[in-house]
Amino acid sequence: MQKAFKNRWVKTGAQAVALTALILGLVSFVGANKTVAVTVDGETQSVQAYGGTVGEMLASADITVDSADVVSPGVDAAVADGDAITVKRNKTVDVSIDGVDRVVHTTGLTVADVLAQLKVGDAADVSNGPQLELASLSTPLQISTVKTLKLKADGTTRS
Repeated sequence: MQKAFKNRWVKTGAQAVALTALILGLVSFVGANKTVAVTVDGETQSVQAYGGTVGEMLASADITVDSADVVSPGVDAAVADGDAITVKRNKTVDVSIDGVDRVVHTTGLTVADVLAQLKVGDAADVSNGPQLELASLSTPLQISTVKTLKLKADGTTRS
């Protein structure tokens, strides 16, 4: 009788340890779940995922980032529940500046962002309005910059 009583306590103790481990594991798993606001190119969504860093959260939410994309905070930064993550995707834009064609890489969203990146002055003639979103561009962006000419006539030079 004594042996049966002892075996029952061993069984009960083992079950209690297993149940405690299960509960602690479940609490840890649920505690690792975070809800963050993720903004990708101006579009914000609420993401519920698991991860300790920004990169892990994005991967858990099936949001892929390229090395040329700008992620803020950085992909290695720690993330907490309620944080905000911003992803600006790298885009290529075909641009013709004064007849010279080139490809510009930008994380901007509008023509104005590209003009600012290229340091093109406000006086430049641009084929599309500055508020046009880059996703809407179907042709290369044509930019004609202002030029200063010096004219010499009758011994007088004028700009």
